[in-house]
Order: sequence, then structure tokens, then C-alpha cells
Amino acid sequence: MNPVKDPVETSSAPKHQDRPNWWNDKVESSWNSAKKEAVADWDRLVGAEKKVTNEIAEDAMAFGHGARSAYDKFQAWGNDLEKKLEEDWTGLGKGSDASWDKVRAAVQHQWQRAAGTTESRAARAQSVTAKVESAAGRVESAVAKVESTAAKVESTAARAVSGAAEHVASAATSVARNAKSHS
Repeated sequence: MNPVKDPVETSSAPKHQDRPNWWNDKVESSWNSAKKEAVADWDRLVGAEKKVTNEIAEDAMAFGHGARSAYDKFQAWGNDLEKKLEEDWTGLGKGSDASWDKVRAAVQHQWQRAAGTTESRAARAQSVTAKVESAAGRVESAVAKVESTAAKVESTAARAVSGAAEHVASAATSVARNAKSHS
């Protein structure tokens, strides 16, 4: 007779065994919400210049994301923070393929991204687009002013030419009369 297995399996392994000791369910949930956009942003940023595999890069970004809340007393990336994060990362024993030198940029990028101190490419693109559209509006306005001014100059010049032509014609008629009367 086969005993029925309990559908809920239990494990003696820690819940977040491949994560630093400050990693918790709240950080996990936050990372899961941010992961898709963060990974896409990172892929666009580094392109073909990847130093590590996608899996290692994702681990590094998750680490940077979680480190933002674990080390929230740090307002900006700096040497003290980097030393702590390097120690935490190295303590995870990820191996030489995931050495700190290889993942540092991904960790820093995601730490800053989680802090809101770096814009994603999409946000930068939106910002640049808005600036370009604003500049285009100013250019259109300037062109309209130039066209209006050109029309005024043209009208004034036409009146001046017409007036000058009338004056020249009158003077020519006067000269012609004087010439006839002296002949």
C-alpha cells in the first residue's frame, strides 16, 4: 500500500538561501515588481558589452535593488556603501564568474534606480522628447514672427518703392515740361 504524500512540501533550506541576510519577503516582492523593467533597462544600457551572463546580471540587479532598502541610510553611492555591498556580495560565494568587479556596475545601476537617482532609458527618452517638442514649438513661433516681420517689411518696401516711383515719375514729367518750355 502506497502512503499518500502531503501536497505541501517542507524544506530545511532557508527561504532566501542565495540572497544576503538582509533580504526578506518585502524586498523579494519589491524586486519581483521592478524586475522586468529593470532587466530590460539594463539590457538596453549595456547592449553587447555584457560582462556576465543574464542570470548573474539579474542576481546583481536584485542585490542592488534590495540593498537600497537594506542600506537606506546611504543617500548616494560612495566608497563606504560600496565596501559593505562588496563584502555582502562576496559572502554569497557566487564564484569568479560573478566577481564584484564584474557585477559592480549592475548593482550600482539598480541601487540608484531603486533610489530614484537614475532615470530609466524610457524616462530619459520621454524627457528628451518633451524638450524637443518644446523647442520645436519655440522654433515654430519664431518662424511665424519672422514671417510676419518679413510681410511687414515687404509691405513697407512696396509702399516705399511705389512712393519713390510716383516721385520719380512726377520729377520726370516736370523735367520733360521744363525741357519743352526751353526749346
